[in-house]
Amino acid sequence: MSQLTIRVPEDLDFAALSLRRDPVSREVSFAWAPIERICEVSGVDIQVFRAGHEDNVSGLIIAWYNIHRQHGGAPDAVAEQLLAEVDAENRYGEINVQPRCQRRASVIRRPSPRRSIIH
Repeated sequence: MSQLTIRVPEDLDFAALSLRRDPVSREVSFAWAPIERICEVSGVDIQVFRAGHEDNVSGLIIAWYNIHRQHGGAPDAVAEQLLAEVDAENRYGEINVQPRCQRRASVIRRPSPRRSIIH
């Protein structure tokens, strides 16, 4: 994906994402309204994030979180987990989680924070 210039409205707090993670499936969920607002303000088609590869939206979330923290924003437990996973993946390769039962294995892939799409 080519780089995009994204603007986060000053009155939009990172907490508005309501970032959550299911403790069993480890699936990450969040509110789309803040992403939609960012796209509207930035003149970016929301489909880049909704219909594109999951790395697009996860990259946006991680980049926004890094900026949020740099400006004194409060830590977010789920975002911190994602950053730790990115770091582990960068050091050791893709993380594969093998379930204890006969179900399919889950693969967790997160973008590198170095591939930030926010300028």
